Amino acid sequence: LLHFILPFQYEDHNVMSEMWVDPDSDKEPNTVGRKIKVFLKFDIQSVGKFELVMTLQDHEARVQLFVPPHLAMEDKKIQAEVAGILKDNGIRFSQLMVRQRNRDRRVDEIFPEIREKERTINVRI
Repeated sequence: LLHFILPFQYEDHNVMSEMWVDPDSDKEPNTVGRKIKVFLKFDIQSVGKFELVMTLQDHEARVQLFVPPHLAMEDKKIQAEVAGILKDNGIRFSQLMVRQRNRDRRVDEIFPEIREKERTINVRI
């Protein structure tokens, strides 16, 4: 599991984000190709907290985007924008959900396999 902290600015707003990536997520039965799982949390100053869970396999994505409550009513617009970003980057999607973010998701909820491997450490710089 790779972990990144990515501070940046977006339209004059400070953004703090964290990303966890499992580049070797287990293959599901009867599938081909490498499966990559991503969990991204970001907080845009004066806009709110977002969370994204994405599974990418064979240039096809399954995406769940959780947005602040005040943006939940704009889910169709957000969904169209995200679909455009995916398409512009050559990624098809089989699922693209935009939902209201009600709580913080924990890393071990998104990657339950880390509980199974919690006694081992693999550090790489």
